[in-house]
Amino acid sequence: HLILLWNMTPEPSYEVSQLLAEVYQKYAPTLFKYEGKENQEKYLNRFANHVLNSGKFGKLVARQFPCQVNYTVDNYLTLLNTISSYFNLEPQIKNNLFAGLREKIINNCGDNLELFYLSACQVTRKI
Repeated sequence: HLILLWNMTPEPSYEVSQLLAEVYQKYAPTLFKYEGKENQEKYLNRFANHVLNSGKFGKLVARQFPCQVNYTVDNYLTLLNTISSYFNLEPQIKNNLFAGLREKIINNCGDNLELFYLSACQVTRKI
């Protein structure tokens, strides 16, 4: 058997993401992205199809679970810092970006940010 467990990247709602886009445009425009549930589903389905099209695995059973979690601003910025594209930013750019994100989030959401993502399980058997 092949069992794949996925947690897609947690992200704020579309509306909050658009507010944060202003900060990204100023400090790190290439880092901004909003996937949304639909695109996260597409990525999971694309990978499932890749596994099936390999010819090495049979029927695939998949389950997706929409998840919601609340983060403080500090915890959210810590989460971002674990993503390689943020981790590799020049220190001054990262400091400016994170300060801008912190200010924008606190001014619009308070210290609590609601994030959404898909969690998934895909199970298949080797042919």
